[in-house]
Amino acid sequence: MRSFFLALLCCGSAASAQTIYRWTDKHGEVHYSDDPAAAPKGAKVEATTGEELMVVPAAPVAPRAAVRPAASSPPVATRAKQQGPVEVRLTKIEVELSDEDRRYIEEALRTAAESPRLAAWGELQESISVEIAPVTRMGVEAFGLAVGMNRMLLRAPKETPAWGHPLPYADTAVHELAHLLEHHLAGMARPRWFAEGFASLVTGDTRQASLDDIAWWVIHEGGPRPLDRMFAVRGACMIHVAYAIAREALVYLVELVGEAGIKRMFDERHAGATFEAAFRDVSGLGLDEFQAQFAQWLKPHYYERAR
Repeated sequence: MRSFFLALLCCGSAASAQTIYRWTDKHGEVHYSDDPAAAPKGAKVEATTGEELMVVPAAPVAPRAAVRPAASSPPVATRAKQQGPVEVRLTKIEVELSDEDRRYIEEALRTAAESPRLAAWGELQESISVEIAPVTRMGVEAFGLAVGMNRMLLRAPKETPAWGHPLPYADTAVHELAHLLEHHLAGMARPRWFAEGFASLVTGDTRQASLDDIAWWVIHEGGPRPLDRMFAVRGACMIHVAYAIAREALVYLVELVGEAGIKRMFDERHAGATFEAAFRDVSGLGLDEFQAQFAQWLKPHYYERAR
C-alpha cells in the first residue's frame, strides 16, 4: 500500500450494518457466514456486526523463533486485487464532529493506512470504507468494528477513553485494518482468540493486563480450553484481560512458528484449508494441544498465591 486517499463522501442518517452469523462446530472452530442457514442443524448461531476492539497500544514484541517445517503445503491461490488504487476512505459521519475532530480522524486514518506494522503482514486487496458511528451501533465495549471484507466502524474521538486516558486513534484504526487484512488474505473463518490476538499483535498492544493476571486466569479459571472459553462464555473473563490473553497466545505462536509461519497459515486457509488444518500443518499441534502448551508456557508467571 503505497498511497491512500481519504474522501468524505456523505454524512447523515445511519445505514444498517451488515449482519454476520457466527457458530462453533464440534471441534471448537468458529465459522462465519452472511447466511444463517449455513450453520449445521443444532448449532447455536449468534448474530454480530463485526469484531470488537478494546485495546491500549504500546510497542510490539519481536518474534524469536524460526518456522517449523511442515509435512505438506497445499498450492496457494492468489486473491485478485482490486483494480486501481486501494484506498482507506472516510465515507460516513453519523455523529456531530468539530472541524478539528474531522482533521484528527483523517490524519489518524492516513497514519493507520501507512502503518509499517500493518504492511509487514501484507497488502489490503480492496478499498476500505470508514464510518464514524454512534455507540448505539457498536456496543458499549467496542471502540471499532471490522465488518465483512471492506467496512470499518469507529467511534468519535471523544468517545474513546480507556482506563482513564485517551486511546490513540490511529492505533484503533490499525487494529481494525488488521482484521480486514486477515479477511483479505485468509478469510473470516477462525477462532475469535486468533483474530483478536493477531490484530492486537499487529497493533502492538501490551498494556491491557499484566502477565500475572493473564497467567492467573488461564491456569486458575480457563479450564482445558481457555482460549475458546474466554470469548465463548459471557462473563467468564473481563474483556481487557481476554484481549491480553489472545495477544499473548499469538506471541507464543510466533515463538513456535515465526511470523513466516503465521503467513503460511494465511496462505493455506486462502487455498481452502480449514483453520484447524492449517494450524496443525504449520505448528504440528492440534488446537487442544496448543492451548494446553500455552498454559504451561505461562506457568513461570503464575503468582505464588495461585499455586
